[in-house]
Amino acid sequence: MDRCLDAIDKFLSPHGSLTLAASIARLRAYLREAILGAYEMWERSATHECRGTRCIRAMERPVIAGNDSIDVSVPRCSPKRIQCSVHEFFDRNRAIFAAIEKRIGIEKDPSKELKRTAETISLARTDPKFLCDDQNCSAMSDAIIATDGLHADHFAANNDKEWLILAAAIGKPLLNPVSGIFTEPSRPRRKSRTHRRSRRDNEPG
Repeated sequence: MDRCLDAIDKFLSPHGSLTLAASIARLRAYLREAILGAYEMWERSATHECRGTRCIRAMERPVIAGNDSIDVSVPRCSPKRIQCSVHEFFDRNRAIFAAIEKRIGIEKDPSKELKRTAETISLARTDPKFLCDDQNCSAMSDAIIATDGLHADHFAANNDKEWLILAAAIGKPLLNPVSGIFTEPSRPRRKSRTHRRSRRDNEPG
């Protein structure tokens, strides 16, 4: 919020002679063009979009409402009103999700996001329609994105802590577009185990 307010202040400050109403109108016009322009740029630049789950929330695009404001209405999804195919997607890719859950389970110090992903996968194994609640599928969104991108030669993400493990579980290299680092699939950092020596181990040879 602080960053947002700071950006608004910097946008308005060079035009201190404008009235408050004119400044707000100018800011709204700028944001409207920025949002719509960014979405159009995304559509033009994307050569392929994975839609294996047919997520209705992902298909919503911003539009200009009757009062000249930006209108974005994101639908809700629930097991009683299914509007996607994430449950069918999970069924088709159970082996992949099991591999992701297993890989997270043997990590020494997985993040909270990865722990939540593993827990959600475990719950979905019993009833995949559990994922048809947008609050539940979003809890393992990165795992869904990774599985939906199996056709790709490598993954790209800048949050290495989660994606290095997801990419390794599926056997994909990971490119961090910010740092430019390209990482091959790594071996898991296993949880430490205490080794107890037997009496025979202590006997002289």
